Amino acid sequence: MKNCYSIKIKENTPHLFNANVTANIIYKISNQNGNAMSAADIATVNSLNPKSKKYIKRIEEIQNLGYSINFDSYQDNTFKLNLQLIDSDLPKILAHIVLDKYISQITKIPDIINKLNTSNPLNYDLSLGHNFYEYRLINFLVEAALGMTSKTVWTGKYAVIGGLIIVKSNADIVCYHLVDFNKFKEYLKNTCKLDNPSGSKMGYGEVYEENNETYIKLNFQFKT
Repeated sequence: MKNCYSIKIKENTPHLFNANVTANIIYKISNQNGNAMSAADIATVNSLNPKSKKYIKRIEEIQNLGYSINFDSYQDNTFKLNLQLIDSDLPKILAHIVLDKYISQITKIPDIINKLNTSNPLNYDLSLGHNFYEYRLINFLVEAALGMTSKTVWTGKYAVIGGLIIVKSNADIVCYHLVDFNKFKEYLKNTCKLDNPSGSKMGYGEVYEENNETYIKLNFQFKT
């Protein structure tokens, strides 16, 4: 059997998990009484269009207006089920860290893991040192590196069986072979960053109404 490798060319920063409209995550917006945003507040948030950090500013304004933002669902059921195939809690974990990225601007995987362990949003029993969050998040990165996408049903069968080849901008080549799987996972943990793609292309970042409720979609990608 041939050893096939996933090749990432680092012209600027290669994408480990590519952004796609199918990766949109939907969050419900409501006040302390459970009511939707007013039309005036929706207009205020959607009118924010600074030259940088537009979606971060919009999330900040939603919170400043007294509303909470909570995970509701995934736009695409294929992607949600792909995540559940890896781990049943992964959709919730990923939704949590994506929203938190727009709030805290934490992007490095070790920092994300540390914050998850501190806040423990899924109320895991961490008393004996089980790395629930790290294990699930790194497994997601591994699956993404080896072929999983948001738009195609993932079977767990790897198109890549050799490993990962990184071609750096200076033409240096780094190869991580799957024979040393722990080193491969450590590389992903230490080099991947959470990022947000173009909102206009992916159709996220605006508050909208549906069935008398208000929502916002957020998107993400992982770079190495």
